[in-house]
Amino acid sequence: MNLTIQESKELLNTVQSLAKIQINQNLETYRYDVLNILYEKLGFKSSLFWLVDDQKNLVNPILFNIEESLIREYFQYFQKHDPLHPKNIKHTQAIQSITNNVSEKEYLNSDYHNLFMSKYNVRDEMAIYIQVDNVYAGVIGLLRENDELNFNQNDYTKLNFLIQMIENGFIFNLQSTALARSPLTTLTNREEEIVIEIAKGKKNYEIARQLFISENTVKKHLQNLFQKFEARNRIELLYKISNIKSSITSNF
Repeated sequence: MNLTIQESKELLNTVQSLAKIQINQNLETYRYDVLNILYEKLGFKSSLFWLVDDQKNLVNPILFNIEESLIREYFQYFQKHDPLHPKNIKHTQAIQSITNNVSEKEYLNSDYHNLFMSKYNVRDEMAIYIQVDNVYAGVIGLLRENDELNFNQNDYTKLNFLIQMIENGFIFNLQSTALARSPLTTLTNREEEIVIEIAKGKKNYEIARQLFISENTVKKHLQNLFQKFEARNRIELLYKISNIKSSITSNF
């Protein structure tokens, strides 16, 4: 579906606004700013930005025009029934609506719709899945209330145009957050040095050259780090280190 001239202008303004927040260097602020831009520029009024842990659980949501009671109920019971939860989706598309995963009839007859969505006046739901190294790292949930229209092809078109930019900003700010926080006792001195280089996007041979060690030594440290933090790749490692540091820092 082609966008109107006005919609194209709004999309361009959205791109410009997203470009300005690419270097926030703080993942929490970045996630909120993304939701705010999607509201101000494209009218997505109610939204939330989750992180995804290594078990595909949704964690640490940033809320935008959404009641906290909704999230409490979602965590307590309804997330397992959510057709757009990362554990429940049937396809790998970056942007999906509920009916990508269940039929409309099945959804309308479900407890998720009748006992949860209807209670909070939610008409429709769409999700944007952010993957890093083919691993789910974040999910943006967009909600439409009963007095709004369902999501349509225009919404898909706009979000498909924006997702790569949102994903790139997510990765940059994830790395920057890991770099900015003091490691305290979480890492050895050598591990800290390697994590800093990883966050800069350096490859193994570049890290070896920078630290005057062999590439095999770098690989061995990486294996130890992956095991220590139960991470499967570099981005997941940075994410977990960032979360641990944040938790330690918040206690002081």
